[in-house]
Amino acid sequence: MPAQIVRMPSPPPPPPAVPAPVLPPAPGADGPRPIITCDGLSCSTPEGRMQGGTGNVHLDPGGRPCHAAGGWLQCF
Repeated sequence: MPAQIVRMPSPPPPPPAVPAPVLPPAPGADGPRPIITCDGLSCSTPEGRMQGGTGNVHLDPGGRPCHAAGGWLQCF
């Protein structure tokens, strides 16, 4: 009886590429804000007033802590 060679089936095609989702920037990734003025209780930036806290820490309108240094305010 002669041997019969049978071809292997072709592998399935790869799944379609799915683009990675676009993630919003992490909190605080918006960069430091310039301080316009401070009055002992709060500081003002172009985005609004930051309530004073302890030392150089202030709270932005969303409640995030912000650190004041050298005329700039960085929120985290």
